[in-house]
Amino acid sequence: MTTATLFFALAVQSVLVGLLAWLALIGGRGLLVRTGAVLGAAAALFAAALGGAAVLGHSKPIRLELRPQRLAEAEILAAHLVEGRAIHLWLLPAGSDAPRAFVLPWDRRRAERVLEGLRAARAGAGRAELALAPTEGDPAEPGEFVVHVAPPPPLPPKIVPNG
Repeated sequence: MTTATLFFALAVQSVLVGLLAWLALIGGRGLLVRTGAVLGAAAALFAAALGGAAVLGHSKPIRLELRPQRLAEAEILAAHLVEGRAIHLWLLPAGSDAPRAFVLPWDRRRAERVLEGLRAARAGAGRAELALAPTEGDPAEPGEFVVHVAPPPPLPPKIVPNG
């Protein structure tokens, strides 16, 4: 599902609802106008259901996230790279119990960082995370998502029995 498809579905929805509002404003006294308003409402509902069903199961473009700060320090659970097209990420946002699927635009450097972070996390060196602000050494724009390896959490204190 591309952003253009989502935009098209929203545009169709807006036109249909606008048409319905216009029909309601011009005075719904005639049978034809009332029938048109009911058919317009049915078409708007159908377009909304069709657009919503098309979105289910697809990765959300990360730039469409309404609260991007929610993804800062999100753990990267898995990644799927489609070279030249996209980087699909399965993320666990901080403070959330449910992972979410996101897609980043293709960037070779970012794809390499994602793979390096996941390899390091598997090797026990920490966990791969997204960061909202660029980390040191990353020539990223402010507010862009970058990948870094967070250190593993500290071990609990050792309890030594007395005696």
